[in-house]
Amino acid sequence: MAVSAIARHVYQEHLDYFGEPDESFVYENKNAPADYPDRMDIFVWKASADVPITTFSTIGMATRPMAGAEHRAELHFSVRGSIDKATLGQGSMFLANLAMHPFIGGTHFDWWHKVRDPGAIPLYSRASSVIFHPRFVDTGWDAMQFDSTPIKILNVVPITPDEYAIQEISKLQDHWMNIEVDLFEPR
Repeated sequence: MAVSAIARHVYQEHLDYFGEPDESFVYENKNAPADYPDRMDIFVWKASADVPITTFSTIGMATRPMAGAEHRAELHFSVRGSIDKATLGQGSMFLANLAMHPFIGGTHFDWWHKVRDPGAIPLYSRASSVIFHPRFVDTGWDAMQFDSTPIKILNVVPITPDEYAIQEISKLQDHWMNIEVDLFEPR
């Protein structure tokens, strides 16, 4: 399948930000409805001595608009430490499936939205939901632009059932601070 201009742009932005990926996975659906992405690439940047976090990224989610949103999106899922080959495959499948959720459900994802049951989250035995976090630091990366189309980067953070129940984002952030949680550490 041909790669769209928006997907090429998103990929180039990732290359500029992270460098060449260490792994890639491709999921294609030649029979996808016209309003669904028909290809989802998952690129992985493995943990290193300089950056002790493995990061998965979708490239392809932004190729289609989400219902009710002015923006498009791509997902990042970051885990502290090195990950074995089998778990890399599980992580890529998890992220590809999660990226399809707004299209299947006729909805959209945005920062601070939660998904109650996104499927089994690799490495996170206590987490059963996710929340989409904007950039973690002021100098972080959480948006890009393609022509006049804003594209948000939604950082997938696995959360526990108790954390899912906390409605106010400020209270959830206070909770994380109080328990001194590392949002990248499997738990």
